[in-house]
Amino acid sequence: MYFDPTLGRRVPFPTLEEREAAFQVRRKEYEAYVSGLKHKGLHGLSGEIDRCLKKVSEGVETFEDIWQKVHNATNTNQKEKYETDLKKEIKKLQRLRDQIKSWIASGEIKDKSTLVDTRKLIETVSSFLVVCTTL
Repeated sequence: MYFDPTLGRRVPFPTLEEREAAFQVRRKEYEAYVSGLKHKGLHGLSGEIDRCLKKVSEGVETFEDIWQKVHNATNTNQKEKYETDLKKEIKKLQRLRDQIKSWIASGEIKDKSTLVDTRKLIETVSSFLVVCTTL
């Protein structure tokens, strides 16, 4: 049993099929965010915000690569190493998310939709780590 924060209670560990289904749902949400970010112009944002958004997209790509390595790992030691790498990448993304939150809270930026979508993307990617640690 583990505590599920979305339900607010303890629940039994999901089966492998349930975890894979949850992963696929989150992956679709994540892909929708990414495609939305690609179609929205980043024009008009300051250079600092542009650099941050670029770091987020690179971090998400790195996360995806490591995520695939975790699922393809045959050795327990390899899997643990990749899970550690995932946690490091999540920490980087969460630091960027905190910066984005501060920009969202400031009154200097008028169109915050790209920043909000990027923050949601980071939170979606972070939720993958929960799936990974319960495998």
